[in-house]
Amino acid sequence: MKNVSFLICLLCVSLMGCFSSDNVNFKKIEQLKVKTIGLKKVVLTGNALMQNDNDMGVTVKKVEADIFIDGVDVADLVQNVSVDVPAMSEFRLPLEFSIPTLEAIGNIQNIFGKKNKDLKLNLEMKGNITVDLLGKDVLIPFEQQKLVGEEEPQQ
Repeated sequence: MKNVSFLICLLCVSLMGCFSSDNVNFKKIEQLKVKTIGLKKVVLTGNALMQNDNDMGVTVKKVEADIFIDGVDVADLVQNVSVDVPAMSEFRLPLEFSIPTLEAIGNIQNIFGKKNKDLKLNLEMKGNITVDLLGKDVLIPFEQQKLVGEEEPQQ
């Protein structure tokens, strides 16, 4: 019985060595757009593009980030999710978050002089995406700076 337990432990340790958080990578934030502009908040949407290079699937559990505009911390993003990601695949994680309008625009007068398409924000996001890898929570750090409101080149 001791030999069987030892073999099971050895097998588990060997398998854990095959899978690492280094094999789940953040690539970029894409399609970041202004969804709505209101008196109290600006709502942004986009996708976190990631790659799972593990031989096993992972489950994305949470996205957390600090959001900066022109270097000023304006909001925190906390999005609880449950997305199963197959092994050896690229995936997009939809994001939606809001920023106080006054922080996003600078002052209330700018809201009325611009349409949604004309609004441009120098936005920076720094945070972590939590994935479940073989029952273990793994933090995948990310950092992205983007000018929101400009068209992205087509690939």
